[in-house]
Amino acid sequence: MRQTFQPIEGTLAMRAQSVNGELRADEPLRPYQTTAIESAEAALTKSGSAVLQMPTGAGKTKAATEIIKRADKPVWFICHRQEIERQAAKAFAEAGIDFGIVSPRAKTDYDKTVQIVSVATLTRRMKDMPLPSLAVWDECHHVAAKSWARIREQLNGAQNLGVDFPAAWEPARETSVPVAGKDFKTGQTLMKTVIAPGLKARM
Repeated sequence: MRQTFQPIEGTLAMRAQSVNGELRADEPLRPYQTTAIESAEAALTKSGSAVLQMPTGAGKTKAATEIIKRADKPVWFICHRQEIERQAAKAFAEAGIDFGIVSPRAKTDYDKTVQIVSVATLTRRMKDMPLPSLAVWDECHHVAAKSWARIREQLNGAQNLGVDFPAAWEPARETSVPVAGKDFKTGQTLMKTVIAPGLKARM
């Protein structure tokens, strides 16, 4: 399945932002985040599909959280790693979003209109859940993988918002190589938790 998300307008401005560490969900939106959110919402309204591209540490989850708060429900936040589940749950809780988690590690409540959904679990439980009006795909460069593609094919016209970081996309296109390695990891966690704090400490 071909990846069909469309990058949103204003991406170049966001790429110039420096990495300033974690951004709390209860902090006011920064101007570049507001621009990203408005551009994403406009693209979703126009075409039903967009990619929210922001550098590591610039607040992708915070921006996605604000879009989810304002979106028609139900909404799925689809991810593939436990640490992303925890990060999204923390951001949603701080933003006052009432959410459920569909994962082997959580008690399921399908009545929640916002769900943090594990890809592996969703492939088995999708028939039990109300289909979303908006599907938010974290690290959406994985969407071409078979398990992700099977999920997307069954969403029946839902809007699709991909969330990813831009640094890997252009080199991948230029060199015709995958964004992630064989283990499907991109190095964002290493960048955010080790390299970026080290660079910041030396500034």
